[in-house]
Amino acid sequence: MENKTSPTDDTLIHLRLSRERKGRWVKQSRDAGMKLTDWIIERVESHDKTDQRQPAEKNQ
Repeated sequence: MENKTSPTDDTLIHLRLSRERKGRWVKQSRDAGMKLTDWIIERVESHDKTDQRQPAEKNQ
């Protein structure tokens, strides 16, 4: 049997953070007109795109 995945397959990530931090994130996501999940993903992926250099290049 072939294992096929679809573009809508999701996986779950759990984060443990303070109540205050979650509150700040919820407020910031709402201010941006986004769901919290989408806001977190955007923040993580934008950080990833700005830091594409290899570790050796970062020290130069």
